[in-house]
Amino acid sequence: MGEPMLGTSPAVDVWIILTHRSTWRAKALEDNDLPPPVQTWLHAQVAVFAAAGLRARPQFARQSSPLDGVTLFVARGGELHRLDVPDEGELLGLDLTVEATLAERFERVLSPQYFVCTNGQRDVCCSRLGVPVYARLRELVGRRAWQTTHVGGHRFAANVLALPQGVLYGRLTPEAIGGFLAVVEAGRVATPYLRGRSAFAPQAQAAEALLDEPALEVLECEDARVMLRTAGGCHTVAVTPAPSAGVLASCGDADGKEVVAYSASLIPAAESLI
Repeated sequence: MGEPMLGTSPAVDVWIILTHRSTWRAKALEDNDLPPPVQTWLHAQVAVFAAAGLRARPQFARQSSPLDGVTLFVARGGELHRLDVPDEGELLGLDLTVEATLAERFERVLSPQYFVCTNGQRDVCCSRLGVPVYARLRELVGRRAWQTTHVGGHRFAANVLALPQGVLYGRLTPEAIGGFLAVVEAGRVATPYLRGRSAFAPQAQAAEALLDEPALEVLECEDARVMLRTAGGCHTVAVTPAPSAGVLASCGDADGKEVVAYSASLIPAAESLI
């Protein structure tokens, strides 16, 4: 429980989130009942992004009261786009790497959307801790709350991905949701629950927690030094790996293993120039 969370978000440049209500198995994106052409299309999109040097991650999503049809979200570069279609077959032929596709076919989503990992077949932590957090979010933000498949880091459940912010949070509880929302809805980062901004390297994810405002860009990222740009200027942060031995990575694990998180400290402006 005391393991640092900073720098533990998976590396993702593009989130591709498709609604799918059927039972989510342990490896839902590989083992599911999507029509084979749709599965082929989805994995092809990931491959095309990879060829362009971008890390795309597909997820499934659903809500406790189902929507008609199918919804597809694409989050990239701090923007979130949504497309609603009658069925998955309507997605075939879409090239999500083409900016014109998003501009012409999708709706730009400005209000934050919250995706809570509840995939209990992957890890019991995610359903036991994630479902109550989803329920509380649903009470407060309605249809902007979603359940989603595995996002990594079962031990940090409940895990919540906030889009278009592109930030992953962990160890959220129903009691904390009110304060958490007040911060994120205002466009800031809820640092007590921060795992990291997925588009950043782990060191930069950890460094952002030291800032008073969201980071807009990583200017420099070395092993022990990160420079970030915010709306208020540039900031330099010293980052140190913090290996933790004996951590249970999953609720189902019997033995611990070594994991690496990060600790960070802000370097005063005068020292950062040395």
